[in-house]
This record gives sequence, C-alpha cells and structure tokens, in this order.
Amino acid sequence: MDYARTITLDVPCDQAVPEVKEAFAAQGFGTLTEIDVRATLRRKLGLETQPSIILGTCNPEFARRALETEPEIGLLLPCNVVVRTHGGRTLVQAMDPQVMVSVPERDGLRPVAEEAGRSPGGPGRLNRVLAEGRNADAPAGHVPLPGWIRRCIRHRFPVSGCREPGSGADLPVTARPGARRIHRSGRPPSGSRRPRSCCSAAPRRPSASPSTA
Repeated sequence: MDYARTITLDVPCDQAVPEVKEAFAAQGFGTLTEIDVRATLRRKLGLETQPSIILGTCNPEFARRALETEPEIGLLLPCNVVVRTHGGRTLVQAMDPQVMVSVPERDGLRPVAEEAGRSPGGPGRLNRVLAEGRNADAPAGHVPLPGWIRRCIRHRFPVSGCREPGSGADLPVTARPGARRIHRSGRPPSGSRRPRSCCSAAPRRPSASPSTA
C-alpha cells in the first residue's frame, strides 16, 4: 500500500526546505519541528546518508477538530512532511490524510481528512499547496494529481512529477494556461508580473476629477 503523496523537485534538498515550509505556512500549516536525519545519524552512528529533513507540520483548526473527535489521534500528530534527496533530485512526501485517519477507524475523523486532502477541484488546503505546483515545460494533456506541496512552490521551483497514492510511478503534471516559466533562481522572467495574492486588496482606481464649468 502506497501511503505517501509525493512530488519531485529539481532543486537541492537544503534549498527546497525553506520553500516547503513557506508553502505550508501560506495554507495555515505551521512547522513545529524540524529533524535533520542525516546530521543525527552522522552524529550518533557515524553514518553518511543522503540529505533528509522531517518537518512536523500542523494546522491548528484541523488538529482541534480531530482531537475533539478522537483524543488519541494526538499520537499521530504533528503531520510529518519528509524532504529528502533521491536520485539527484528532491522528493517532498507526506502521508495521505485518509490513511492517517484509518488507523483509529473513527468515521467522525473522515470529514477532517477529506477537507485536508481533497482533490484539486475542491477546497482541500493540503491539495491547494500541491495542486498548483506545475512545470511549465511539462507535456500537454496531463492533469495535476492530488497531493501536498503545490501553491507557493510554483513561483520558485520546477516540479518534475507527482505520484498518486497506489500508482507506483511519477507522473508528469502540466501547467495551467498562462503559467509562468520558472527560473532556477526562483525569479520570473524579466517583464513578467507576479500574480496578485488572493488575499491582496484590489487596486483602487483614481477617482475622476470633477469637471469645471
């Protein structure tokens, strides 16, 4: 059973971590813990491994609702997000919310999981982070798959693929019409405009001056 949701980024792990944290923060998920697995294994066991960071993320409202329904769900919190190097690229992985709530087998938890991980067409916050992380150079005809890390990352990094739970393979994702090409520097091409945030206030039009008689 594939219980992870995964995307692949063409940037180093240490560069991806702060952007992943920013992407989650934009959707209301704070980063409570950060564990450097590579540094810990080197210090404790003298082993050299690939870079791997475990981020403990939490959305306070989702956590409140889950804990009120099933206090023991706290054993599975916070929600871990793994950022690690694999095959020269960086994987960003998180557990499928539906898999997470299947452990206590409480039906009351499922609405929370569904809202957290709904398909890109719905309002699920975790999918909104992932659903918009798309590669402007990806072949046409592919649609984004459900996942975790998309919204803010699309302004900075090219996304190589997104894997749907149970598919066993990375699948290409496509940019929506008019998506900007992403530079390795994280900056848009000169002359392009960054889209306004959905929270930005609409620009005010200058009021017309009264005509004089």
